[in-house]
Amino acid sequence: MKANAMNHFQRLSVIALCATSLGIGILRFAYTAIMPMTIDQNWWDIAFASDLANANLVGYFIGAILAIKFISESWVSRSLILSALFGSFSLLGCGIADLPDLWYLFWRLISGIAGGLLMVLGPSYSLKRVEPEQKYKLSLIAFSGIGLGVLLTTTLLPQLGHYGVAVAWYALAAIGLFLTLALALMLRPLRHTEIHHNQLTHTDTPLTPKQYYVVALVMLTYFMSAVGYIPHSIYWVDFVVHHLNHSQNFANMLWMVYGLGSVFGAITTYMCLQRWTSYATLWRLYFLYAIAVALPNFWTQTPILIVSSFLSGLLNPATVSLTATLLSELVPSSLQRQIWGIAVVVFAIAQFSAGFLFTYLLQHALPYPQIYLIAAVILGIAVVLGLILVRKLAQPHHCYGD
Repeated sequence: MKANAMNHFQRLSVIALCATSLGIGILRFAYTAIMPMTIDQNWWDIAFASDLANANLVGYFIGAILAIKFISESWVSRSLILSALFGSFSLLGCGIADLPDLWYLFWRLISGIAGGLLMVLGPSYSLKRVEPEQKYKLSLIAFSGIGLGVLLTTTLLPQLGHYGVAVAWYALAAIGLFLTLALALMLRPLRHTEIHHNQLTHTDTPLTPKQYYVVALVMLTYFMSAVGYIPHSIYWVDFVVHHLNHSQNFANMLWMVYGLGSVFGAITTYMCLQRWTSYATLWRLYFLYAIAVALPNFWTQTPILIVSSFLSGLLNPATVSLTATLLSELVPSSLQRQIWGIAVVVFAIAQFSAGFLFTYLLQHALPYPQIYLIAAVILGIAVVLGLILVRKLAQPHHCYGD
């Protein structure tokens, strides 16, 4: 029995890992490394390249809404596979050169939709099917997928870029199809349990006013996190190459450092939780995040850029992992997909708004470094919200295990 249970946990871990790795690491973050290549190799100008980034953010929002409102429990596994498949196709579509702008906008929108669906459905599907004491372990594995996806793309894309932008897109599509296959293989043995599981968990337990208050504050901090991560996730490589006048190789190295940091994000959260309570960990992570994002506004020496890159990469999955775990503890399993989906929508709204705001500011001559300062100030608000949670509310029960 224990071997079967362990196998069940491993399958659910791989499902969540593949979903986050593809949904965020590949479909979202890979564009940061490709964006300057497309400009330098005359595929697109900087304005249209920014529009494509924003189209992805809009799609992410749409995908999250679809996951909450229109995907029934019996369709979750099929939706995961279809999202992964269409997300991979979107990468293939972007690799075809010299087509109308609308073609690329469409496929970046599809990429975002697929990413939003994967990010809501993957972790929630797995988290609600494990024992309470296993939730944080699964969350640790699941959100490490963000870092693995980023590290994979940051390692491959700079090398493949020498062979042309199209090759880079096709390589991403190949990775996406591999992850789609892995996802399908892991889901297949679990499909026969879907109906039984749905019958057991189809009960709606309303949240108390205190739970609503705590959930709202946690989501507000998550909103700030989404704004804070935009400068590094979209503009970092372009900022280093075109504003600081460093070489593309140096910028690629910094992006690899970002990816390396992402790998350690979820495990950093776990280590912090061994020392501090959840809410105490929350404000400390956001405090460090604000410092990391603010650094390029004040100093641009190589060691500072490396530190900023590593910490920003680390703290994105760290805060995502902590948020998902907090919400899974605060609400019953029957509401987890809905609540986590709302959190992803909140994140998507913040991304969408901040992406368009920063693009507008950059196109109207705001100095590039000040984008990082604005984002750091927003993260400072998240620190304040975290301190409110520490001082006003009791610590939720931990189910993490050792």
